[in-house]
Amino acid sequence: MQLVSSFIGLQARYINDTRSVQMLTDSQNRIQAMSLVHERLYQTRGLSSINMREYIKDLAEALISSYKRQGNVILKLDIEKDISFDIDTAIPCGLIINELMTNSLKYAFPDETPGEVSISMREENGKIRLMFADNGTGLPEGTDPRQVKSLGLKLFYNLATKQLNGDVKLGTNKGAWFEVVFTPGITSGKA
Repeated sequence: MQLVSSFIGLQARYINDTRSVQMLTDSQNRIQAMSLVHERLYQTRGLSSINMREYIKDLAEALISSYKRQGNVILKLDIEKDISFDIDTAIPCGLIINELMTNSLKYAFPDETPGEVSISMREENGKIRLMFADNGTGLPEGTDPRQVKSLGLKLFYNLATKQLNGDVKLGTNKGAWFEVVFTPGITSGKA
Protein backbone atom coordinates (compact mmCIF):
# COMPACT_ATOMS: atom_id res chain seq x y z
CA MET A 1 0.00 0.00 0.00
CA GLN A 2 2.89 2.32 0.73
CA LEU A 3 4.14 1.76 -2.81
CA VAL A 4 0.75 2.69 -4.30
CA SER A 5 0.68 5.80 -2.12
CA SER A 6 4.15 6.77 -3.35
CA PHE A 7 3.10 6.30 -6.99
CA ILE A 8 0.12 8.59 -6.44
CA GLY A 9 2.40 11.20 -4.84
CA LEU A 10 4.77 11.05 -7.79
CA GLN A 11 1.92 11.36 -10.27
CA ALA A 12 0.56 14.43 -8.46
CA ARG A 13 3.87 16.23 -9.05
CA TYR A 14 3.25 16.18 -12.81
CA ILE A 15 -0.26 17.61 -12.68
CA ASN A 16 -0.88 21.35 -12.83
CA ASP A 17 -4.62 21.31 -12.11
CA THR A 18 -5.15 22.10 -8.40
CA ARG A 19 -8.42 20.14 -8.19
CA SER A 20 -6.85 17.01 -9.67
CA VAL A 21 -3.86 17.25 -7.33
CA GLN A 22 -6.25 17.58 -4.37
CA MET A 23 -8.19 14.49 -5.47
CA LEU A 24 -4.96 12.50 -5.70
CA THR A 25 -3.86 13.77 -2.28
CA ASP A 26 -7.20 12.70 -0.77
CA SER A 27 -6.81 9.23 -2.32
CA GLN A 28 -3.25 9.04 -1.04
CA ASN A 29 -4.45 9.87 2.49
CA ARG A 30 -7.11 7.13 2.31
CA ILE A 31 -4.47 4.60 1.31
CA GLN A 32 -2.21 5.77 4.12
CA ALA A 33 -5.07 5.36 6.63
CA MET A 34 -5.43 1.71 5.59
CA SER A 35 -1.69 1.20 5.47
CA LEU A 36 -1.34 2.48 9.02
CA VAL A 37 -3.77 -0.23 10.20
CA HIS A 38 -1.59 -2.91 8.64
CA GLU A 39 1.52 -1.33 10.13
CA ARG A 40 -0.11 -1.38 13.58
CA LEU A 41 -1.14 -5.02 13.13
CA TYR A 42 2.43 -6.05 12.36
CA GLN A 43 3.61 -4.27 15.50
CA THR A 44 1.28 -6.27 17.77
CA ARG A 45 2.15 -9.68 19.13
CA GLY A 46 -0.95 -11.54 18.03
CA LEU A 47 -1.44 -9.75 14.69
CA SER A 48 -5.13 -9.59 15.55
CA SER A 49 -5.97 -6.21 17.07
CA ILE A 50 -5.12 -2.53 16.71
CA ASN A 51 -4.97 -0.16 19.66
CA MET A 52 -7.26 2.64 18.53
CA ARG A 53 -5.78 5.32 20.78
CA GLU A 54 -2.35 5.01 19.13
CA TYR A 55 -3.76 4.50 15.64
CA ILE A 56 -6.09 7.51 15.73
CA LYS A 57 -3.36 9.75 17.17
CA ASP A 58 -0.91 8.74 14.42
CA LEU A 59 -3.55 9.08 11.70
CA ALA A 60 -4.77 12.52 12.82
CA GLU A 61 -1.25 13.87 13.22
CA ALA A 62 -0.28 12.55 9.77
CA LEU A 63 -3.29 14.30 8.22
CA ILE A 64 -2.49 17.60 9.94
CA SER A 65 1.05 17.30 8.60
CA SER A 66 -0.18 16.32 5.12
CA TYR A 67 -2.30 19.47 4.92
CA LYS A 68 0.52 21.55 6.46
CA ARG A 69 -1.68 22.71 9.37
CA GLN A 70 0.75 22.00 12.25
CA GLY A 71 0.67 24.86 14.69
CA ASN A 72 -2.69 26.32 13.66
CA VAL A 73 -4.98 23.29 14.08
CA ILE A 74 -5.00 21.92 17.62
CA LEU A 75 -5.83 18.22 18.03
CA LYS A 76 -7.66 17.08 21.16
CA LEU A 77 -8.00 13.34 21.70
CA ASP A 78 -10.10 11.57 24.32
CA ILE A 79 -9.77 7.90 23.47
CA GLU A 80 -9.94 5.12 26.03
CA LYS A 81 -6.55 3.44 26.13
CA ASP A 82 -7.83 -0.13 26.09
CA ILE A 83 -10.06 0.04 22.98
CA SER A 84 -8.67 -2.30 20.34
CA PHE A 85 -10.32 -3.60 17.18
CA ASP A 86 -9.66 -6.22 14.57
CA ILE A 87 -8.84 -5.12 11.04
CA ASP A 88 -12.48 -5.35 9.89
CA THR A 89 -13.49 -2.68 12.42
CA ALA A 90 -10.27 -0.65 12.57
CA ILE A 91 -10.15 0.11 8.83
CA PRO A 92 -13.69 1.58 8.60
CA CYS A 93 -13.05 3.60 11.80
CA GLY A 94 -9.78 4.89 10.38
CA LEU A 95 -11.38 5.81 7.07
CA ILE A 96 -14.24 7.59 8.86
CA ILE A 97 -11.75 9.67 10.83
CA ASN A 98 -9.72 10.25 7.67
CA GLU A 99 -12.77 11.62 5.81
CA LEU A 100 -14.00 13.82 8.67
CA MET A 101 -10.52 15.14 9.45
CA THR A 102 -9.83 15.82 5.77
CA ASN A 103 -13.10 17.76 5.43
CA SER A 104 -12.26 19.80 8.51
CA LEU A 105 -8.73 20.59 7.37
CA LYS A 106 -9.89 21.54 3.87
CA TYR A 107 -13.12 23.43 4.59
CA ALA A 108 -13.69 24.23 8.28
CA PHE A 109 -10.76 26.60 8.65
CA PRO A 110 -10.53 28.72 5.48
CA ASP A 111 -7.46 30.81 4.73
CA GLU A 112 -5.47 28.88 7.35
CA THR A 113 -7.68 30.14 10.17
CA PRO A 114 -6.60 28.55 13.47
CA GLY A 115 -8.94 25.93 14.84
CA GLU A 116 -9.47 22.86 16.95
CA VAL A 117 -10.40 19.28 16.12
CA SER A 118 -11.63 16.87 18.81
CA ILE A 119 -11.87 13.09 18.49
CA SER A 120 -13.37 10.95 21.22
CA MET A 121 -13.88 7.18 21.40
CA ARG A 122 -15.52 5.60 24.41
CA GLU A 123 -17.07 2.24 25.27
CA GLU A 124 -20.55 2.65 26.77
CA ASN A 125 -22.70 -0.36 27.66
CA GLY A 126 -21.08 -2.64 25.09
CA LYS A 127 -21.23 -0.04 22.31
CA ILE A 128 -18.58 2.30 20.97
CA ARG A 129 -19.32 6.01 20.69
CA LEU A 130 -17.03 7.77 18.20
CA MET A 131 -17.31 11.56 18.29
CA PHE A 132 -15.61 13.98 15.92
CA ALA A 133 -15.97 17.76 16.17
CA ASP A 134 -14.30 20.92 14.95
CA ASN A 135 -14.85 24.56 15.81
CA GLY A 136 -14.74 25.73 12.21
CA THR A 137 -17.34 27.12 9.82
CA GLY A 138 -19.86 24.33 10.47
CA LEU A 139 -22.15 22.43 8.14
CA PRO A 140 -24.83 23.96 5.96
CA GLU A 141 -28.21 23.98 7.73
CA GLY A 142 -30.15 20.76 7.15
CA THR A 143 -27.19 18.69 5.92
CA ASP A 144 -28.35 15.11 5.37
CA PRO A 145 -25.44 12.65 4.94
CA ARG A 146 -27.63 10.44 2.75
CA GLN A 147 -28.17 13.27 0.25
CA VAL A 148 -24.80 15.06 0.09
CA LYS A 149 -22.72 15.32 -3.06
CA SER A 150 -19.42 15.40 -1.16
CA LEU A 151 -17.49 12.16 -1.64
CA GLY A 152 -15.99 12.49 1.86
CA LEU A 153 -19.37 12.76 3.62
CA LYS A 154 -20.82 9.96 1.47
CA LEU A 155 -17.91 7.72 2.43
CA PHE A 156 -18.33 8.68 6.09
CA TYR A 157 -22.04 7.80 6.04
CA ASN A 158 -21.63 4.54 4.11
CA LEU A 159 -18.71 3.33 6.24
CA ALA A 160 -20.56 4.17 9.47
CA THR A 161 -23.91 2.65 8.50
CA LYS A 162 -23.00 -0.16 6.10
CA GLN A 163 -19.58 -1.31 7.32
CA LEU A 164 -20.03 -0.73 11.06
CA ASN A 165 -23.84 -1.00 11.17
CA GLY A 166 -23.72 2.17 13.24
CA ASP A 167 -26.17 4.93 14.06
CA VAL A 168 -25.11 8.34 12.76
CA LYS A 169 -25.86 11.85 14.01
CA LEU A 170 -24.35 15.11 12.86
CA GLY A 171 -24.91 18.78 13.29
CA THR A 172 -23.57 22.28 13.67
CA ASN A 173 -22.86 24.00 16.97
CA LYS A 174 -19.86 26.34 16.91
CA GLY A 175 -18.46 24.13 14.15
CA ALA A 176 -19.42 20.68 12.91
CA TRP A 177 -19.88 17.51 14.94
CA PHE A 178 -20.39 13.88 13.98
CA GLU A 179 -21.31 10.88 16.12
CA VAL A 180 -21.24 7.18 15.25
CA VAL A 181 -22.48 4.60 17.75
CA PHE A 182 -21.83 0.96 16.87
CA THR A 183 -21.36 -2.46 18.41
CA PRO A 184 -17.77 -3.65 17.90
CA GLY A 185 -17.36 -6.91 16.06
CA ILE A 186 -20.65 -6.53 14.17
CA THR A 187 -19.57 -5.41 10.74
CA SER A 188 -21.23 -6.18 7.46
CA GLY A 189 -18.30 -6.14 5.08
CA LYS A 190 -20.38 -4.17 2.54
CA ALA A 191 -19.28 -0.71 1.41
